[in-house]
Amino acid sequence: MPSGLFERWRRGRSGGRRTTLIAEAAPVEAPDPDQFPEQVYHDAALAFLSTQISASDALDSKASQALTVGSAALPLTIALVNVARSAGVGFTSLTLDVVPQVLFVLALVFYLSILVLNLRLGQVSRLEYRPDMMELRQTFLAERRHPLAGRSLQRWVADAYVDSTVANRNLLQRKIRLVSVIQIALALEGAALTIGAAWALLV
Repeated sequence: MPSGLFERWRRGRSGGRRTTLIAEAAPVEAPDPDQFPEQVYHDAALAFLSTQISASDALDSKASQALTVGSAALPLTIALVNVARSAGVGFTSLTLDVVPQVLFVLALVFYLSILVLNLRLGQVSRLEYRPDMMELRQTFLAERRHPLAGRSLQRWVADAYVDSTVANRNLLQRKIRLVSVIQIALALEGAALTIGAAWALLV
């Protein structure tokens, strides 16, 4: 039988003639996306949380890179200055002037600041990522027999994402402040080393 149609036969009383009645079924409309706000809510909450996690990872990476650069730049610069001094390149005396010594000490202070700030960054609590897997499993088992279990579970997961996003705001702001100070300390260390080395070699 053709889709969307049904056919019914009815024998008439007079003449034994068959009468065919054909009716069209009501058209099936595509579901309106506006009828599923749970999906929009879930996707938006997940996007916000994912952005926070990515930002946190990027901040950790910046802090680690700053520590690596600072750890390499300080001893390397001082070693190069010592090698140049031992070879007598561009020096009028074998002892460093006060200015480069002070600048190298400042560079050491800035490097120690980077080290301490990285340690403090490591002590910052990890970002929240809810829901807990066991809690999610228990909720799923409790809701699966409900006619609207899918939407209810999706809304519950989205609520957990939102709670995580709200809880992560202060932690993320603290990370941003620490990494900003680390970047400033690295720039100051580089400036102190550059000026100190140039002063030692050229003055």
